[in-house]
Amino acid sequence: MLFALELALKAYLVDAGTPEKTLKRAEVRHNLKVLHDLAAKAGLHFGNPDVVAVIDDYRDDHKDHSFRYGGRDYVDLGGPDQAFRTLSATVNEIGKVLKRRL
Repeated sequence: MLFALELALKAYLVDAGTPEKTLKRAEVRHNLKVLHDLAAKAGLHFGNPDVVAVIDDYRDDHKDHSFRYGGRDYVDLGGPDQAFRTLSATVNEIGKVLKRRL
Protein backbone atom coordinates (compact mmCIF):
# COMPACT_ATOMS: atom_id res chain seq x y z
CA MET A 1 0.00 0.00 0.00
CA LEU A 2 2.75 2.46 0.86
CA PHE A 3 4.49 2.01 -2.48
CA ALA A 4 1.19 2.74 -4.22
CA LEU A 5 0.87 5.88 -2.10
CA GLU A 6 4.43 6.89 -3.01
CA LEU A 7 3.76 6.39 -6.72
CA ALA A 8 0.45 8.28 -6.56
CA LEU A 9 2.19 11.26 -4.95
CA LYS A 10 4.93 11.11 -7.56
CA ALA A 11 2.34 10.97 -10.36
CA TYR A 12 0.77 14.12 -9.00
CA LEU A 13 4.13 15.85 -8.70
CA VAL A 14 5.21 14.94 -12.24
CA ASP A 15 1.88 16.17 -13.56
CA ALA A 16 2.30 19.39 -11.56
CA GLY A 17 5.64 20.00 -13.25
CA THR A 18 8.08 18.79 -10.61
CA PRO A 19 11.33 17.84 -12.35
CA GLU A 20 12.14 14.13 -12.32
CA LYS A 21 15.58 15.07 -11.03
CA THR A 22 13.95 16.43 -7.86
CA LEU A 23 12.03 13.19 -7.29
CA LYS A 24 15.21 11.14 -7.64
CA ARG A 25 17.13 13.04 -4.96
CA ALA A 26 18.06 10.78 -2.03
CA GLU A 27 16.21 12.92 0.51
CA VAL A 28 13.03 12.78 -1.61
CA ARG A 29 12.87 9.39 -3.40
CA HIS A 30 11.07 7.21 -0.86
CA ASN A 31 10.27 9.81 1.79
CA LEU A 32 6.48 9.94 2.01
CA LYS A 33 6.53 13.04 4.22
CA VAL A 34 8.72 15.02 1.81
CA LEU A 35 6.66 13.83 -1.18
CA HIS A 36 3.46 14.83 0.61
CA ASP A 37 4.90 18.23 1.54
CA LEU A 38 5.97 18.86 -2.08
CA ALA A 39 2.52 17.81 -3.33
CA ALA A 40 0.82 20.07 -0.80
CA LYS A 41 2.96 23.00 -1.97
CA ALA A 42 1.92 22.15 -5.53
CA GLY A 43 -1.74 22.34 -4.51
CA LEU A 44 -2.77 18.84 -3.40
CA HIS A 45 -4.87 18.73 -0.26
CA PHE A 46 -6.34 15.49 1.06
CA GLY A 47 -9.82 15.61 2.51
CA ASN A 48 -9.27 12.25 4.20
CA PRO A 49 -7.27 12.48 7.46
CA ASP A 50 -6.39 8.76 7.20
CA VAL A 51 -4.02 9.56 4.33
CA VAL A 52 -1.99 12.05 6.34
CA ALA A 53 -2.05 9.73 9.38
CA VAL A 54 -0.63 6.85 7.33
CA ILE A 55 2.09 9.10 5.93
CA ASP A 56 3.03 10.33 9.41
CA ASP A 57 2.86 6.89 11.06
CA TYR A 58 4.79 4.86 8.48
CA ARG A 59 7.07 7.29 6.67
CA ASP A 60 10.27 6.13 8.42
CA ASP A 61 9.52 2.44 7.90
CA HIS A 62 8.73 3.05 4.23
CA LYS A 63 11.82 5.19 3.69
CA ASP A 64 14.00 2.46 5.21
CA HIS A 65 12.33 -0.24 3.06
CA SER A 66 11.24 -2.13 6.18
CA PHE A 67 8.10 -3.43 4.53
CA ARG A 68 9.83 -4.50 1.34
CA TYR A 69 12.87 -6.19 2.89
CA GLY A 70 11.65 -7.11 6.36
CA GLY A 71 13.78 -4.75 8.40
CA ARG A 72 11.46 -5.16 11.38
CA ASP A 73 10.00 -8.21 13.07
CA TYR A 74 6.37 -7.19 12.67
CA VAL A 75 4.37 -4.14 11.74
CA ASP A 76 0.58 -4.03 11.90
CA LEU A 77 -0.88 -1.67 9.34
CA GLY A 78 -4.37 -2.18 10.72
CA GLY A 79 -7.24 -3.83 8.96
CA PRO A 80 -7.26 -4.11 5.18
CA ASP A 81 -10.41 -1.99 5.01
CA GLN A 82 -8.57 1.06 6.36
CA ALA A 83 -5.64 0.41 4.03
CA PHE A 84 -7.89 0.21 0.98
CA ARG A 85 -9.91 3.27 2.03
CA THR A 86 -6.70 5.24 2.50
CA LEU A 87 -5.27 4.20 -0.85
CA SER A 88 -8.58 4.73 -2.63
CA ALA A 89 -8.95 8.21 -1.13
CA THR A 90 -5.42 9.07 -2.22
CA VAL A 91 -5.83 7.92 -5.81
CA ASN A 92 -9.29 9.53 -6.10
CA GLU A 93 -8.04 12.87 -4.79
CA ILE A 94 -5.02 12.88 -7.07
CA GLY A 95 -7.10 11.67 -10.01
CA LYS A 96 -9.32 14.73 -9.70
CA VAL A 97 -6.47 17.09 -10.40
CA LEU A 98 -4.31 15.21 -12.85
CA LYS A 99 -4.45 16.36 -16.43
CA ARG A 100 -4.30 12.69 -17.38
CA ARG A 101 -6.40 10.23 -15.38
CA LEU A 102 -4.53 7.58 -13.38
